[in-house]
Amino acid sequence: MSTTSRRQFLCDDLGQNLSPQGPEPDPTVQEHHQGERITVNFGQMGAIRPPVPVKPFVGILLSDRDALDSVEARLAEVLGPVDHRMAPIPFSFTQYYTREMGPSIKRAFLSFEGLIDGDRLPAVKIQTNNIEAEFSPGPSDRPFLRSVNIDPGYLEQSKVVLASTKNFYHRIYLGGGIFGEVTLHYTQNTFQSFPWTYPDYKTPDYHEFFTTVRRTYRAQLKHMCQNRNTDTTRTGPD
Repeated sequence: MSTTSRRQFLCDDLGQNLSPQGPEPDPTVQEHHQGERITVNFGQMGAIRPPVPVKPFVGILLSDRDALDSVEARLAEVLGPVDHRMAPIPFSFTQYYTREMGPSIKRAFLSFEGLIDGDRLPAVKIQTNNIEAEFSPGPSDRPFLRSVNIDPGYLEQSKVVLASTKNFYHRIYLGGGIFGEVTLHYTQNTFQSFPWTYPDYKTPDYHEFFTTVRRTYRAQLKHMCQNRNTDTTRTGPD
């Protein structure tokens, strides 16, 4: 399918869901989520559609605050320019990383301007693991095993997805040794958690960041559909 045809298909599908009032009433089932009505017709066979591009982000744990600029520069080589940042805040939700990173850990978030296809997430996770290794100090440099932990994911209108190398009952295999976890869902105009959601992802600081990113993402989708000959989906450097 050509870029133009794919864009036309996506925008026709997105049109009503991006409207504040949602789609017109329909005799089929009406599912309410994220403040917008979505029509779900269970009486017809579902059509296979091209996926809507998604908004990539990374969560970063740092034992050395001064490393953030260098880490961001490397991530930009993979995912392009950063458009939103959450400044580092203390991370004290678990002792899991203390042995590897020490007791003074900070959390930061970055989101990236270019949209990507969701099936690129495994490749992004592999690349961010390699970047982590680049910033791992040698045995003679520091008493800890690593100075940075990078957790990539993506945001779409209804959810936040994280990549992981670890399998569990709530994770789906994506390929390349990488699993995907839906860790937040957007319902009743706010992000909400699941029983398995990490404790820090339940906090207002994180939800505020993702709400801001979601607002930008929706504006990008609208712009994409208003300018259908312009491709905003980023393949990015590999």
